[in-house]
Amino acid sequence: MPTYSSLVPPGANPAGSEPSGQSRGGSARREFGWREWAALPQLRIKRLRVKIDTGARTSALHAFEVLPFERNSQPWVRFGLHLSRKEGELTHWCEAPLLDRRIVTDSGGHAEERYVIASTIVFGNAYWPLAITLTNRDSMRYRMLVGRSGLPIDAQVLPHHAWLQGQPVYDKQAFRGATAVAKESL
Repeated sequence: MPTYSSLVPPGANPAGSEPSGQSRGGSARREFGWREWAALPQLRIKRLRVKIDTGARTSALHAFEVLPFERNSQPWVRFGLHLSRKEGELTHWCEAPLLDRRIVTDSGGHAEERYVIASTIVFGNAYWPLAITLTNRDSMRYRMLVGRSGLPIDAQVLPHHAWLQGQPVYDKQAFRGATAVAKESL
């Protein structure tokens, strides 16, 4: 099974296994708006609107047609996602090592078993490993929700502000050959 440390490219200087939010070029901004831009390089997601939700413990990514399989005797999962509600026809197909399966209770009290993958998340110029549950968020406005366990320990969420981290910035070459893979198709 993959570990958080296996998600960070060789030679990179990540925040460590806990999301401390260190940046590569100095201290990272610790203030987050209620919505932010993020990237998931291992899934080849260059930019995605995410909702920051301190009421949720876990992070969730919209996924459909989730299919578990084995690669090199290791459990993996393949899934599709729509990166935007406006681009419902364009499907982004991803494959990632399976980290776990967990029972997650949503805000309505409904329990659901979800697949858990791990990927590096990028906010602004800071990045760290993140456990992400896969679920159908088709009816939700944001394709990804980042829960409180996915934020740096000293993060401040300013609910009246948005886009405080700016666009995700990372060295795409550093994440070449990363653990998870993605394919785009129409």
